[in-house]
Amino acid sequence: NMNLYAQALFEVLEDPLLVYDELKILKEVLKDTTVMNTMKRSYVDESTLDPLWQTLNFQAETIRCLKILHNDQRMIDFDRFFDAYVLQCTKAGLLSCAQVKSAKALSHEEILELQSVLKKSYPGRIEIQYEVDPSLIKGLAIRINNDVIDTSIKHKLKQIYNQGGQ
Repeated sequence: NMNLYAQALFEVLEDPLLVYDELKILKEVLKDTTVMNTMKRSYVDESTLDPLWQTLNFQAETIRCLKILHNDQRMIDFDRFFDAYVLQCTKAGLLSCAQVKSAKALSHEEILELQSVLKKSYPGRIEIQYEVDPSLIKGLAIRINNDVIDTSIKHKLKQIYNQGGQ
């Protein structure tokens, strides 16, 4: 169960958000199929990955946990491990992850402003995953922790329709 690995790592850390940042980097690295295939092929000889761990220069606790995942042949499930770790950080109030969709592209300044607004209502560091969705017509749709905030025209039209509007 990936939740147990994530919980075990979380519980031994002094700075869980630093490890979150490291795991986020590894998540990007593992998108490279060559790296992922090397992970899978190197189950027999774990020292094959030593150059990768040295290059990434992560904290000792992070490397130790990743080596355990690797030895248990669970690196294929890294995304689930990452999600479980994010959940640990969220439960502890260290992190709030927002999935944001907007009708038009937001500038860097607008994203920073949105982060600032969300920071007033949600605990910890605010992480924003952002995408453009022209079907919203105008406005934003935000999912953060267990909340949904939808200011899009599409949502408003759907509400009118559901209330019997034509």
